[in-house]
Amino acid sequence: MLTLNIDWFQPFDGQTHSSGAIYLSINNLPRSEHLKPENIILVGMMPGPKEASADSMNHYLESLVAKLIDLYSGVSMTDYRNTQITVCAVLMCIACDIPAARKTSGFTSHMSTCTCH
Repeated sequence: MLTLNIDWFQPFDGQTHSSGAIYLSINNLPRSEHLKPENIILVGMMPGPKEASADSMNHYLESLVAKLIDLYSGVSMTDYRNTQITVCAVLMCIACDIPAARKTSGFTSHMSTCTCH
């Protein structure tokens, strides 16, 4: 079970440059292990200088969706003991702020003239 996280941050002090990170956390781990750096899967970075638009978010997420479809069916891997295993995964939820959730899920922004979100 995976959680998709998307967040923007300002890497430089005193500037308006905004970069974004797309990462997955593994929910099958104990709660104390979820967000440890060694257990986070960095999927991609959005370089900025502004937050990505809803249209460009689709380009960032396209390869992730393809990999998640593969993982849903099962992917053959080798574990730390050099044993062949099949790993299955599914996206359980998306955890981000409201603007990022709307862009990720394809909903309209708060400035939209469309009354249905």
